[in-house]
Amino acid sequence: MSLTTPIPDNVIDLSHERCPNIVVGVIGAMRALEVGEILQVIATDLSAPSHIAAWSRQSGQKMIEMYREDDCFVFYLQRCPEPVWHRALAEAAGAPKQRKEL
Repeated sequence: MSLTTPIPDNVIDLSHERCPNIVVGVIGAMRALEVGEILQVIATDLSAPSHIAAWSRQSGQKMIEMYREDDCFVFYLQRCPEPVWHRALAEAAGAPKQRKEL
């Protein structure tokens, strides 16, 4: 834990959930945030650190901090703009392109 703990805009307690439900819960909570806002995640599943870290890298969202406190893992994730490569992959996979309104 750092000397200055981030101040979260939202907290989600996923204690007693198991992966992949933890990652699904994080995705839903992150979608509700504005760019730059911070989500605090609390989890007890031993695989949560590796799964959330991998999701963070793959999605382009920033993991500010992660630490273990008693029997819980605590994560601070910051919502980042969707990376250009992420949109390109979604379009290549057949997701509809978003069009700007004139």
